Amino acid sequence: MKQFLLALSVFCALTSAVLAERVLVVGDSITAQSNLDWGYAPIVRKALADAGVENIQFVPLGWSGQTVAGWHSVVKRSFTDETVRGDRPEILFKKEFDLGADTIIIFLGMNDVLCPYVVPTEEGYAKWKADYCTLIDLIRSRVQVKRILICPPTMLTENPYVVKNLIMDKMGEIMVDVAKEKNCEFLDLRSEIKRFFMSVRTQNQNFHFTPDCVHPGNEGHRVMAWTFLNALGQKKAAEIVYAEMPDWLKDFDSPGFSLFVLNSSEPGKMFLRGFVRNIEKNSLQVTCPDGWELEEIRNLPGDEFEICLRGHSKNLTSTLRVKSGNIQREVKLNAPFFVSEFFDGKPFRGGDSYEPDATRSTLDDDILAGKAPLAAWVNGKPVQWTVYYPQADVTGFDIPCAIDFASIENGQQFQTAYVVRKVKSPKPQTVKLNVNALSFSTMAYPTIYVNGKKVWENCVSPRHRQAKDYVMIDLKEGENLIAARVGHFTWQWSVEFALEGEGLEY
Repeated sequence: MKQFLLALSVFCALTSAVLAERVLVVGDSITAQSNLDWGYAPIVRKALADAGVENIQFVPLGWSGQTVAGWHSVVKRSFTDETVRGDRPEILFKKEFDLGADTIIIFLGMNDVLCPYVVPTEEGYAKWKADYCTLIDLIRSRVQVKRILICPPTMLTENPYVVKNLIMDKMGEIMVDVAKEKNCEFLDLRSEIKRFFMSVRTQNQNFHFTPDCVHPGNEGHRVMAWTFLNALGQKKAAEIVYAEMPDWLKDFDSPGFSLFVLNSSEPGKMFLRGFVRNIEKNSLQVTCPDGWELEEIRNLPGDEFEICLRGHSKNLTSTLRVKSGNIQREVKLNAPFFVSEFFDGKPFRGGDSYEPDATRSTLDDDILAGKAPLAAWVNGKPVQWTVYYPQADVTGFDIPCAIDFASIENGQQFQTAYVVRKVKSPKPQTVKLNVNALSFSTMAYPTIYVNGKKVWENCVSPRHRQAKDYVMIDLKEGENLIAARVGHFTWQWSVEFALEGEGLEY
């Protein structure tokens, strides 16, 4: 008996020495990518090893497209289904859950907003909160976990002022309440990502954390790894990750400022939101491009400010310069599109089941009749229009004719929007109109009108069909009206409408 007890104690000691903590991350494609060479998982593991910590297992369970509610069925299936796996076929979810976990990090929410499944109303947020609480209950029924950390998603597009990021900010607030109610810990990963991003932007106006406006690149994964290690109490390993970050990424002191282009509800108006660091707001000097003049610089609370311009774009692209002492930032000002409010459309699946005529409205009739679309009424009400200024921060592409519809409104499935742009031609000419789907998951169906005639109708989608197409169109001398009705399936909704012609003015 003594020998048995001695052997048992030795076994327990060895087991304890081998594994002090097992950490699982429940996530989506960002977590799936974390397993790649440049992702946060190998960064975490290497930092732990370099810190002399060999008794922690860190296993991310990532599955592209998964949402908070989508993970309900994943957890349920993992009780019995040996085949449940995400993007990495070698990581089997049942096996990993069966091995247990001391700590589980829930890192979800991106797809809830990207698709979107979250409706930004009181009822919609309440449903999302209930789904989150259900997921926590399911995880606890599956694994005897000691700690659950819940993380709000990282940024969606790199303009913090667009509708999607504002929705995510609200979700973070809801998750604080969820953590309190469900005895979890709130890990504000989103704020850390934004803090680093906004800091770098004061030094580099063209910096991007997310190459595709959704998935962070290597530097973003470094910030996530550092945040996770701090939350796990592994301070030495976290310090190693921080020390390996480039100096520019962790420079929170150098003076500077940044600028983000906003949209407008009023033609002839443009706004840029910015923030300063270690400089005075009243030191800012603005040099406007041809066609624009400074109306005012508004002093907003904290370090924020807003530049208000009035005028009109004469060129497709021009440059705004803002200085403070010897610090200067240049921002591209692109000619605007007018984008209508969004209209609900008929549900469909994929390209073949889309019916363009099912999305028609009286606005199409007005366009074909040569009436002014900006003065049109639909369903007994005047159509509301946004003056949309293209920007790389919401499309990931530094091109002047791109529209990210989902940065304007929430962009529910199957919705339709109209686009209008007026173009002046110095002479009658035939030009090329390029129609390109941008972002990795756009599926859009434009119907294009030029001067009251339908000229093109098709699907553009990087993954499901052709990503690019074009049509040759005839412009008359003087003003031309180019309009489009753009249907939408799901996920991202970003399209380029670009003209190739001589001497065009916008």
